[in-house]
Amino acid sequence: MYRDRHPPSPHECVKFLELSFALAPSKEDVDVFASLPSSRVLATHLPHHLLPERIGRVVYVCRDPKDALVSGWLFTRSAPPHTLEEAFELFCDGRCVCGPQWRHVLGYWEASRRWPDKVLFLRYEEMLLDPAGNVRRLAEFMGRPFSVDEEAAGTVDAVVELCSIDSLKKSTASASGAMTELGVRHGSFFRKGAAEGWRDHLTPEMAERLDAVVAQALQGSGLTFGAVVCKDSAS
Repeated sequence: MYRDRHPPSPHECVKFLELSFALAPSKEDVDVFASLPSSRVLATHLPHHLLPERIGRVVYVCRDPKDALVSGWLFTRSAPPHTLEEAFELFCDGRCVCGPQWRHVLGYWEASRRWPDKVLFLRYEEMLLDPAGNVRRLAEFMGRPFSVDEEAAGTVDAVVELCSIDSLKKSTASASGAMTELGVRHGSFFRKGAAEGWRDHLTPEMAERLDAVVAQALQGSGLTFGAVVCKDSAS
């Protein structure tokens, strides 16, 4: 937890797991994070079953597949250039980074139910509705619950404000910095920070089709995506 430190950009305190290994100077089995102080906070897009066994607690944030599709398309549409319709067809076929998005989410959902003390499963939409409550939930999960004094001092609200989309957009590092490894500006990661942005891009027919694909894939899992509710087979 970085409660007592305010880094100018989250990209300066959270390294990507797979990117760090891919850019390691040697292909040998080396610990590319040895220089980072413990405990380490890392980011990843890897499916749960591909995570190293020594990974500790995992916090997974998912979002509605329709928003995931639109967000990914807006972020990568120029490299290589492709239309939303093309991206939609690929997404529905499960041809995207790390495989079908819903299968990726399902892996962490099942892990969170099997090991609730090791995997915290969060929904982006719920986080937006109750940011303070989810900050408290995250702190509890990480073994660093807010003290009575911190609650009285308004620390929870301060953390919410610090991590808000507006604060991230206004930070100097986000406005001018970049991930040199990928050549991506920090500001590219902070767009609207809202839910249901897909409504501005997808037709009702596209949304209905994708919802049906996801519902079929998640049948019996108990996992919920917004309006898509997949009940347990036993219920």
